[in-house]
Amino acid sequence: MTSDSQKKHFEAALALTIHDVKNSLALFLDRIEVLQAQDEIVGKKYADFKYEIKRVNNNLVRLLALYKVGAENFALQDDFYYIDDFLAEIAAEYAAVLQDKSIKLIIDCPEGLNCKMDKGLVYGVLDNAINNAARYTCSKIILKALEKDGFLILSVEDDGKGYPEHMLMENQQQERCNTDIDVSNSTTGLGLFFSRIVAGLHQYNGKTGSICMTNQSKIGGSCFSICLPSDDASQIEF
Repeated sequence: MTSDSQKKHFEAALALTIHDVKNSLALFLDRIEVLQAQDEIVGKKYADFKYEIKRVNNNLVRLLALYKVGAENFALQDDFYYIDDFLAEIAAEYAAVLQDKSIKLIIDCPEGLNCKMDKGLVYGVLDNAINNAARYTCSKIILKALEKDGFLILSVEDDGKGYPEHMLMENQQQERCNTDIDVSNSTTGLGLFFSRIVAGLHQYNGKTGSICMTNQSKIGGSCFSICLPSDDASQIEF
C-alpha cells in the first residue's frame, strides 16, 4: 500500500470516527435537555456541561469541514443569502445555551442586506466566535453585519475583558506568515485556523476574504470579524 493510499485511508477513518463521536455527543445533549425540561434547578447545574459538549461538537464539525476542504473534488457551495435571516438562524441555535448562562444576544443587521457565500462554512466561523464570546463575556453579545467598501463584514462583539495582547500579536503574525496551527500549544487555535481558511476561500473580483480580531467592541470587550468580498452586498438582486 502506498503512502498516499495510507493517508487517504487514515483520513477516511478519522472522518468516520468524528461522525461517530458527534453522534454520541448528540445523545448526551438530548439527555441533558430532557433533565432541564423536567427540573429547572437540576437543569441549571448542567448548563456548563451542556456548553462544553456543544463546544467539543462544534470543533468536530470544523474538523469535518476542513477534511472536505482538503478533498480533491472540493467546491465552495456559495449562494446568495439574506443576512438578517442567516444571523437569526444562528441566534436561535444559541438561544438555550446563552439563556442558561444569563447572556443576552443582540442582532444588529440592516434589513435586506444579502451576500453570496458558503453558508455552512461561514456559519461555522460565527459559531466558533459566539462560542468563545459566551465563555468570556460578562452579560452581552452583539451579532453584527454591515457592508463597507465592497465587503460584507460579520462581527461578534462582547462586553468581556477583551483579547489578551499576546493573542492579538500572535494572530497578526499568523495572518502575515500564513502559519498553521501550533499543536505544541494547549490552545491550538483550530477555530482561528478554520476561520482564516474559510475567509480565504471567498474570493470575488480580485478581492479575498479575511478575518480581524480587535478589542474595539462598542460594548467594551473583544470584536471578531470575518470580511467577505461582495460587489455591493446591499444592492444584489435575486
